[in-house]
Amino acid sequence: MQQPIKTIQSRYNYNDVWQWLQQKGKEVYGKKFQLHEEDKQTIYLLLCWFLQDDIAAPQLELDLEKGILLSGPVGCGKTTLMSLMRYVTTEKYKFIMKSCRDASFEFIEDGFSVIHKYSRGAKYLTNFKKIMRICLGNGWIDKDPFINYRFRLNEVEREILHEHEIQIIADKEFATSRLEQVRDVFLFCCFTGLAYSDVKKLTKEHLIIDFAK
Repeated sequence: MQQPIKTIQSRYNYNDVWQWLQQKGKEVYGKKFQLHEEDKQTIYLLLCWFLQDDIAAPQLELDLEKGILLSGPVGCGKTTLMSLMRYVTTEKYKFIMKSCRDASFEFIEDGFSVIHKYSRGAKYLTNFKKIMRICLGNGWIDKDPFINYRFRLNEVEREILHEHEIQIIADKEFATSRLEQVRDVFLFCCFTGLAYSDVKKLTKEHLIIDFAK
């Protein structure tokens, strides 16, 4: 049994977006289009990812840094849902629809350059490979594009800055305010332990005034 939808704290009103999707679906697919309540949890997760809603994501136990895999039997509405998501996502996350079968045929014709066309780096290739293996197991494609393709991740050991080195960076004077801002962000990451990808998403809503002594 699917868990009930809990109240989501967010800058977006998910109920309003749900209603908007219902209306948009009727415009695109006809008056008989209908979103089903039993799919609400899945649709809310998709909305959270495509809106990159960093406030709601922890509540839904969703990692926005990872990709998504929407699976289900043929004819269950996966393509329809993903098509609707193109109307709500930001420009940065706009995407095209390409069937696994088409990608497989394209690989057979053009070779490994196709794999790099739809993925970036060894980490993404690994995820892409898993998706293709799932497609092969479900009979959605006839040939594994990765059958003779091998890649590996090289481990990199990063050196740790010492306190005096951080102080040198803090005391460094730069000719432009832009470089000073870069330095300040770097130091903020050093003292908070946050990755740059996390700092980039910080907004005023994340900042609080601490009166503790």
